[in-house]
Amino acid sequence: MGDRRGAGVREQGANVGRFAALGWAAEAIPTGSVETASGDGWTVARIRTSGGRLEAHDLGPELCRVIVGVDGAARVETSGADVEIGPRSLIVVNGDQPLTVSSAQAWARYELLLHSPPSGLVRARVVRPRPFAISGASSRLIGAMAGALIAEPPVEPGKEQVFIGRALSQVVVAAIADSLRLGSTRQLLFERAQHLIEMHYADPAFTVEDLYGGLNTSRSYLYEVFAAYGTSPRRELETRRLEAVRARVALERGRELAITPELLGVSGFSSAKQLRRALRRASEARDEAEPDGAASGGSGPGPAVGRSIGEAGDHDRVDGPALED
Repeated sequence: MGDRRGAGVREQGANVGRFAALGWAAEAIPTGSVETASGDGWTVARIRTSGGRLEAHDLGPELCRVIVGVDGAARVETSGADVEIGPRSLIVVNGDQPLTVSSAQAWARYELLLHSPPSGLVRARVVRPRPFAISGASSRLIGAMAGALIAEPPVEPGKEQVFIGRALSQVVVAAIADSLRLGSTRQLLFERAQHLIEMHYADPAFTVEDLYGGLNTSRSYLYEVFAAYGTSPRRELETRRLEAVRARVALERGRELAITPELLGVSGFSSAKQLRRALRRASEARDEAEPDGAASGGSGPGPAVGRSIGEAGDHDRVDGPALED
């Protein structure tokens, strides 16, 4: 009896550390199991708890948290939203948004922390986060990917871990897009466009022309649809590429980041000059939105990103078409 009690205490103590690694705090950590795996830019967890309440730390705007319900239910409170997460429900919350989850019963779920957020759908949908009812296939795919990574986590850091994070992000985007398949015609076109951007932004040859060509629609109609959401296809593609740069800067943890072919390759910018122009436009848009010079908490790269790469020269270049001005 004493050995079993001691093992339970040790396991609960380990759970405190695992929840902390996932950015959760609580006066009393719920009992249950927490299994995790992580790599550069991503963390996955399989969690089953017997109830309780957890409050999230501020993880910063460069991270997002994805919760996928498997069994049981919980209340999720964030940014004015108070919703329930049940089986086959998915919610995405930006890392800097306040978040509390609570349940009075057993609750099983997967959690993903991603440095490369599923940007297009996140920007369109999680200003006030809400759960998406995802298909059984999407739920099983997310569970299978998380389970495989937990069973055999990567042993050494490497470039392939960036692609793992990107794959996790794209699966989340696909699950959300599938859940919205019964939306309006314009909404569906906007979501499909965001999905294509998420799939192809890292390719420097991918342009707005490829976007409306791939959607089998006209340039003017696509711009009209995006204007209804307060944006444009060019801006969304450029913003997604800047988010990839921002994620890489976050991984460097403040070290100076040169504009190298590798950085351009993972972000989709065709040259250092093109990247600098995008940073300048993002900075000007931020200044217009915040005339008092307040610190930005939005989705674009902050001043630290510009400083981190601002000293690099223009000699490193990857050939490819520039974004439209």
